[in-house]
Amino acid sequence: VGSPNAPAVIENMCGDLTVQGCAVRGGGAGTGIRVTDAATATIRFCDVSECRAHGIAVQRQAHCAVEKCHVFRSQCGVLVGDLGSQAALRSCCLQLNNQAGLVVHSHGSVLVDDSDVSRNAVAGIALSLHARAVLAATKVCNNRKAGVCLSEESAASLRSCDLRGNAGRPLLRSASCEQLVELDHTPL
Repeated sequence: VGSPNAPAVIENMCGDLTVQGCAVRGGGAGTGIRVTDAATATIRFCDVSECRAHGIAVQRQAHCAVEKCHVFRSQCGVLVGDLGSQAALRSCCLQLNNQAGLVVHSHGSVLVDDSDVSRNAVAGIALSLHARAVLAATKVCNNRKAGVCLSEESAASLRSCDLRGNAGRPLLRSASCEQLVELDHTPL
């Protein structure tokens, strides 16, 4: 779905949506797949790439399960933000993104299980503004500045994770992740 000349956006603003077995390239509004406004979605077996902003965005109290997806070569792989927004990523690859593989902010929460968040240009995972993350059996390796960046009263629980090979520190707690990642807080 989509191409660099005619980018596609899949947007779910109400109800339930299942996206399965799709290749999404581009993102005319900047995002390949957006789940917003308290909607729920399941995204599985999809490749999402070359999006100007986010491969997948989960915002405004939305809930999303992302399973066995590959999100790559976008500005940011997956964004989870705003109070009440939640995502569960299972067996996913978030790689080769221009900033971070995963950004969670503004009270968003995420579970990342058995996934690979590697070789992103800035950070593997960036958490800010009271974000919460649970990482289990996940590889966060070979990111250029930090594996996991925590700031502004965010918290993460890591179990059986591989944090090797990040150019900066594997786990960085700072006053602001903006030093590493430009977070997109633009209203939709």
